Amino acid sequence: MAKPRKLGYIFPRRINSAIAGETSPFGSKFYQGGVDKNEAEELQKKKEEESAERIEKQKVLADARSPWTCPTCTKIMRNKLDQKYYNRRGMCMDCTLKAETYLKVKGLFDEFEKQISLRNYKAYMIDVREQAVDFVNNLKEESKIVNHDGTFDTLKGDITQVKEFMLKEIEDIDKKLEEVKDIDMNVSAEEFLGINLKEITKNILMEEEKRGEHIIEQNS
Repeated sequence: MAKPRKLGYIFPRRINSAIAGETSPFGSKFYQGGVDKNEAEELQKKKEEESAERIEKQKVLADARSPWTCPTCTKIMRNKLDQKYYNRRGMCMDCTLKAETYLKVKGLFDEFEKQISLRNYKAYMIDVREQAVDFVNNLKEESKIVNHDGTFDTLKGDITQVKEFMLKEIEDIDKKLEEVKDIDMNVSAEEFLGINLKEITKNILMEEEKRGEHIIEQNS
């Protein structure tokens, strides 16, 4: 059985409303907050250990994702802007700006950004649905909700209301996914437009280099 995920991360507003005692699909008698001192200390310790492990993994992944040199122009990426643009486009800042200028000149920039946004949105909704389904499958008479600040609250009582609420959420997610059903997640925004930004940028750099060499020859 899949490990339950943090529902408070999936539906923060709804869960926070329940915790605050506001109108809730769980009903006023369903929610009971808080944990005892020993349990809270154990949860806090576990949270700190998980946080340290997560930070270490992020460092390893960051090193793996961000090479020292730009794969397009081979320039050393020394500053944060290069890293930022690399995470966005897989190229340094200068190469990314050249690629985006090309897209704007060709009238493709807006559609390119739209295709990226649609794919990110669909991927997010798929993940949210998976988390919601996992939660329903692991729902018990007593379930812990993780808040954004890392604290825990406990929901106790008849799980029927919670299950009904979550199934309605899944139904709403399915409707949203239906709206983007034509978005093929196996086809990138570049493939959709029939372009390869890295190759295009390399060609732009080569043309610039040739023009520079031509000017030098004329002036020599």
